[in-house]
Amino acid sequence: MSNNNQQQPPVGVPPPQGYPPEGYPNGGYPPQGYPPQGYPPPGYPPQGYPPHGYPPQGYPPPGYYPPPPQQQKDNGFLDGCLAALCCCCLLDACF
Repeated sequence: MSNNNQQQPPVGVPPPQGYPPEGYPNGGYPPQGYPPQGYPPPGYPPQGYPPHGYPPQGYPPPGYYPPPPQQQKDNGFLDGCLAALCCCCLLDACF
């Protein structure tokens, strides 16, 4: 292992902190000159959300009421008994 005249930090010492890390440019994000002039191209709407004239999404229009939930009769016990009776009759006929 070569030293290359670079001083290594002691073992157990965290690396140096800071922004930006060494080796990165000192500019912010996005870089200067971005987006380029003339963006978006002509014919596209200006950037922003939502476009003017559209209602906000995620909400129903005023005066809209969803249909009431349909009541479902609970015939679980009766359906189970009929299914068991049919199975017994079918097994009796087969064997």
